[in-house]
Amino acid sequence: MMCWRKLAILTSAILLSACGGGGSTDLSGGNDGGTTPSTEPSTEPSTEPSVSPSDAPSNKVTLTIPGEVLELDRKNNTIPFPYTLDLIPSFDAKYSMEITGTAVMGEDYDIDPKKELIFSAGSKTATLNLTTYQSSQPRGGRTLKIRFSNDEGQEATQTFIISGDVRLNDTGMASYSDETDYNLPTEPASHPGQDASRGFDVVNVDDAKADAPYYKDGSERSAGNPYYLGQAGFRYTKLDFAGNELNANAANWRCVKDEITGMVWERKAPFNAIFTAPDPAAEPPAAGEPDKRKIYYFSTTPNNFNAVNFTFPWLDNNAMTNGGKAGWFSGFDGGALPNEAPYQPANSICAYEQRPRDNEIYCSTEDYAREASQLGVCGFTDWQLPTVEQFRSVFNYQNIANGEKDILDKFFFDCANDDCLVENAATNLYWTATSSAEQPGSAMCFNLTNGKLQLCSKLESNKVMIVRRDDKSLVNNNPTPSAEPTPAP
Repeated sequence: MMCWRKLAILTSAILLSACGGGGSTDLSGGNDGGTTPSTEPSTEPSTEPSVSPSDAPSNKVTLTIPGEVLELDRKNNTIPFPYTLDLIPSFDAKYSMEITGTAVMGEDYDIDPKKELIFSAGSKTATLNLTTYQSSQPRGGRTLKIRFSNDEGQEATQTFIISGDVRLNDTGMASYSDETDYNLPTEPASHPGQDASRGFDVVNVDDAKADAPYYKDGSERSAGNPYYLGQAGFRYTKLDFAGNELNANAANWRCVKDEITGMVWERKAPFNAIFTAPDPAAEPPAAGEPDKRKIYYFSTTPNNFNAVNFTFPWLDNNAMTNGGKAGWFSGFDGGALPNEAPYQPANSICAYEQRPRDNEIYCSTEDYAREASQLGVCGFTDWQLPTVEQFRSVFNYQNIANGEKDILDKFFFDCANDDCLVENAATNLYWTATSSAEQPGSAMCFNLTNGKLQLCSKLESNKVMIVRRDDKSLVNNNPTPSAEPTPAP
């Protein structure tokens, strides 16, 4: 079922009125000898945004934080946040600002001032202008933390949450069940509120686009139309190798963009046979003599490194994400795959394009993703294995109900005129980036014939479908290299 998080903007007036009292944090500055507040009720309405009845300048003031956590929409606008002192300062009251958090300045927000909040002598208010930026890609929620401190060593933290716009795909289920028949065309009264009645899967072609959140017009629903977007509530676009968008009926495409989540997926290529042949640089044997040339591996289509039948052991050298075990890789004769002409980097389970590269290369999930990034597949350089939930987001569970061979949308993900995602190889298991918490030598993998999740040993050689997304709060596209040594091949 599709859902998204969208948090409302709290204006400065609401913040000050709704977040006072116990939700505020005080910062005191100056020296001793401040004015003692009066306990007499005021008879005149105050025009100053002050909590003090005295207008006499003071050498001891207190800064009030208007609510420790404030929520903001991600929009291209600037919101002024007024901060108030309890008394009029007799000096320039300065509070340094240390900015941290997951939000990126210039990308998610901008702020003025950036280093110091100053209350001029004689003024109890100072304004912080916070601008949030809307992104062209769906993003998760990010935090902006400001630690205010003064020369007296007192401090407090203000946290802003810049809301996310991370939308999730629906399940694809468009049929109903009464627990006996699992492919009913309408919802039975005995079992109301089923998934097929809600979310993106309920495609509405009658309402205007502006009013219908789950809308597809006729062209977007017809697989024979160049503007087709996919089954049920899914919305996909084909991309060429350079990342250019293609019509849905394009015959040659390299990637698939999910218009709902913003993720981009690679498309697997057809079967690429791996064969062995004698060393082409060695002198062939004389007639009648045995052939003692070394045997090397080659692929039938040397540039097709993303062939659907190629498999890879699981490898992640980032200690922050590998669950405690980096995994494994497969090479050639105890070392990296051969990478000099006339030899192709290949062994019995995978093969890469024969091209100049600065790094050694092996058959592993990490090497495969790095190769795609170095080649700039579809214009991106941050390819990686999908997490469990990322991979699950493109599963169309209606396919299982319909008896299809695999759980992905064949029109966009499969090889042209072929069920290659789950054919032509011994395994239909695809790796995820999610390591097992209890068994660090294993990682999670999906069986694409039925969508089932299971544990697979990192030593196993399984298939790979990589993903990229411009959202570092959800996906670490640039992990810090681990100090853990790479395992021997």
